[in-house]
Amino acid sequence: MTDNADILSINIPVGVKAGQPSAAVVTVKNTGTTTWSSLDGYKLGPCPHDTPLWGPTRYVLSPVGDVPVTPGKVIQIAAGLLPASNISTLDRYACQMLKEGAAWFGEVAYGLPAFEIARPLPSWPRPAGDTQGLLLFDTGEYVADGKE
Repeated sequence: MTDNADILSINIPVGVKAGQPSAAVVTVKNTGTTTWSSLDGYKLGPCPHDTPLWGPTRYVLSPVGDVPVTPGKVIQIAAGLLPASNISTLDRYACQMLKEGAAWFGEVAYGLPAFEIARPLPSWPRPAGDTQGLLLFDTGEYVADGKE
């Protein structure tokens, strides 16, 4: 039996504010050969593993009780987020599946919220002639040098 997962999408609303609760919906497919169950310790967790940047919570598979997730099944997991007060517009939400007491599995997936900027962006060295740099647009996507 093998645990594996594909995180198909992470939907984070536009306008996330540091220090204020928000929510994400993470769509996950069981691509392994094991049936997942919350009672068996299967959850979605923040990355880097258990980082407090987006809130210190691991999320159960279903808020309405133990619903088995058989191989091939796609589910949506509601993730309540509480972005840290020191989060920046360059920090990305990341998550991965895990089995408590055993291992994290599947690829780490990254989402990108569009923040309401409450403080200036950090400065960083830019190459000579770089007039655009790295910008965050309200679509929630990074655009570097004007190319997606």
